Amino acid sequence: MPVRTIVLVAVLFNPAVLGVGAVWGQVDSVPSSMVMGALLLLLTGRRSIQRDLGALSLFAVALAIKPQAGFLAPVLAYLLIRRYVVEAPAAQRLIGAAKLAAISVVSGCIWAFSGVPFGLSPTGLVRFLRDSAKTYPVTSANAFNFWGLFGFFKRDSDNFWNGQFEVVKVFGIKANTFGTIIVGLSVIALLWVAHTAIRRGCHQGRTLLATAVG
Repeated sequence: MPVRTIVLVAVLFNPAVLGVGAVWGQVDSVPSSMVMGALLLLLTGRRSIQRDLGALSLFAVALAIKPQAGFLAPVLAYLLIRRYVVEAPAAQRLIGAAKLAAISVVSGCIWAFSGVPFGLSPTGLVRFLRDSAKTYPVTSANAFNFWGLFGFFKRDSDNFWNGQFEVVKVFGIKANTFGTIIVGLSVIALLWVAHTAIRRGCHQGRTLLATAVG
């Protein structure tokens, strides 16, 4: 079966992708492309500090455009800590940790100053993203996710929004808090499964790619 063609068609002609992208006008494809580029640099080809720096730089820009890219951060952190510290010879671990710190600082600066061309200082960027996050304090803003099953634009926290007073709750817990807990537990579970699989001898790149998608 032409698996690649089938997957390509399934994505390009998925009503959800068309609705959120071309119809809704979101720009998620831009940071998503940068995230894919980061994974390509990290998980393929010959390892080098230049490739890793390039990957984290792409991730930093993607994160500045859409903070949702941050969901990839745990996988990147696991991969790079493993690469520069855990798998390094004992005598090289301190140097590896220093290299990792340098890469993190440079990419962090790229993220912090990415808003300067648009008139946003590092603190201004943080403030802008924080205010943006408060724009839609709802379970699902037309997103085809778990919360969408219960309806779109349902208030998820104490933040007042659009005249709504009743907060959606799950097992007596506010939807925002419940979702945060589930995401945190899911990240831990996924990383543990990936770690176990890699220790058993599974291909590291494929395993972490699957984990990133999860």
